[in-house]
Amino acid sequence: MGRIGRFFTALGLVLLAAAWLWWLYIYRSAAAIDCLYLPGTCPARDGLLFAVPPYEPAVLWAGAAAAILGTILRLVARD
Repeated sequence: MGRIGRFFTALGLVLLAAAWLWWLYIYRSAAAIDCLYLPGTCPARDGLLFAVPPYEPAVLWAGAAAAILGTILRLVARD
Protein backbone atom coordinates (compact mmCIF):
# COMPACT_ATOMS: atom_id res chain seq x y z
CA MET A 1 0.00 0.00 0.00
CA GLY A 2 2.93 2.34 0.68
CA ARG A 3 4.30 2.02 -2.85
CA ILE A 4 0.93 2.81 -4.37
CA GLY A 5 0.67 5.81 -2.05
CA ARG A 6 4.07 7.09 -3.14
CA PHE A 7 3.07 6.63 -6.78
CA PHE A 8 -0.16 8.61 -6.40
CA THR A 9 1.58 11.33 -4.39
CA ALA A 10 4.27 11.70 -7.05
CA LEU A 11 1.71 11.62 -9.86
CA GLY A 12 -0.34 14.28 -8.10
CA LEU A 13 2.64 16.55 -7.61
CA VAL A 14 3.64 16.18 -11.26
CA LEU A 15 0.10 17.00 -12.39
CA LEU A 16 -0.07 20.02 -10.06
CA ALA A 17 3.23 21.33 -11.39
CA ALA A 18 2.19 20.69 -15.00
CA ALA A 19 -1.14 22.48 -14.52
CA TRP A 20 0.56 25.48 -12.92
CA LEU A 21 3.22 25.70 -15.65
CA TRP A 22 0.57 25.29 -18.38
CA TRP A 23 -1.52 28.10 -16.87
CA LEU A 24 1.54 30.28 -16.34
CA TYR A 25 2.73 29.77 -19.93
CA ILE A 26 -0.61 30.80 -21.40
CA TYR A 27 -1.83 33.55 -19.06
CA ARG A 28 1.22 34.96 -17.19
CA SER A 29 -1.06 37.20 -15.15
CA ALA A 30 -2.49 37.25 -11.67
CA ALA A 31 -5.66 38.71 -13.20
CA ALA A 32 -6.44 35.23 -14.60
CA ILE A 33 -5.88 33.43 -11.28
CA ASP A 34 -9.52 32.27 -11.16
CA CYS A 35 -8.88 30.43 -14.41
CA LEU A 36 -6.29 28.28 -12.62
CA TYR A 37 -8.91 26.42 -10.60
CA LEU A 38 -12.39 27.34 -11.91
CA PRO A 39 -13.64 25.58 -15.05
CA GLY A 40 -15.23 27.68 -17.76
CA THR A 41 -13.43 30.91 -16.82
CA CYS A 42 -10.39 30.56 -19.08
CA PRO A 43 -10.35 32.83 -22.12
CA ALA A 44 -8.87 31.31 -25.26
CA ARG A 45 -5.25 32.36 -25.78
CA ASP A 46 -2.19 31.05 -27.50
CA GLY A 47 1.11 30.54 -25.79
CA LEU A 48 4.02 32.90 -26.23
CA LEU A 49 6.09 30.78 -28.61
CA PHE A 50 3.73 28.12 -29.94
CA ALA A 51 0.08 27.14 -29.80
CA VAL A 52 -0.95 24.87 -26.94
CA PRO A 53 -4.33 23.40 -26.07
CA PRO A 54 -6.58 25.65 -23.97
CA TYR A 55 -5.81 25.40 -20.27
CA GLU A 56 -8.05 22.93 -18.43
CA PRO A 57 -8.47 23.28 -14.63
CA ALA A 58 -9.38 19.57 -14.41
CA VAL A 59 -5.65 18.79 -14.55
CA LEU A 60 -5.10 20.82 -11.38
CA TRP A 61 -8.00 19.11 -9.61
CA ALA A 62 -6.86 15.64 -10.73
CA GLY A 63 -3.38 16.40 -9.41
CA ALA A 64 -4.75 17.58 -6.08
CA ALA A 65 -6.96 14.49 -5.76
CA ALA A 66 -4.07 12.14 -6.61
CA ALA A 67 -1.73 13.85 -4.13
CA ILE A 68 -4.33 13.68 -1.35
CA LEU A 69 -5.16 10.05 -2.12
CA GLY A 70 -1.46 9.15 -2.15
CA THR A 71 -0.89 10.87 1.18
CA ILE A 72 -3.84 9.05 2.75
CA LEU A 73 -2.62 5.69 1.41
CA ARG A 74 0.86 6.34 2.77
CA LEU A 75 -0.53 7.23 6.20
CA VAL A 76 -2.72 4.11 6.26
CA ALA A 77 0.24 1.94 5.26
CA ARG A 78 2.26 3.20 8.24
CA ASP A 79 -0.23 1.82 10.75
